[in-house]
Amino acid sequence: MGRHQSRPMSKRKAIRAALASLGWQARARDVVSLLDDFGVDVSRSMVMNVRVEELRRSGDSRWQRERERERERARTTGLRWNRPVIRKRPPQKTYHV
Repeated sequence: MGRHQSRPMSKRKAIRAALASLGWQARARDVVSLLDDFGVDVSRSMVMNVRVEELRRSGDSRWQRERERERERARTTGLRWNRPVIRKRPPQKTYHV
């Protein structure tokens, strides 16, 4: 049997991985040189765009990721994710004078 070929990593994922290993404060040229060692050709502007995109995404959708983690945990443990129950108020009795 042949060996399983892994798919090549996309440039954006490679940039995210490099930023995670070097630290998000790393310079764009350091990220470009690290990825160049692995044969991934990216530009400084692409690194800066991915960094800004990730920072913006992490700030805006933090609560969405938390909710998704809760759902995933419930799905993997077999528990059902319960929505909050909205109870209706019973109608008020009116008294005629």
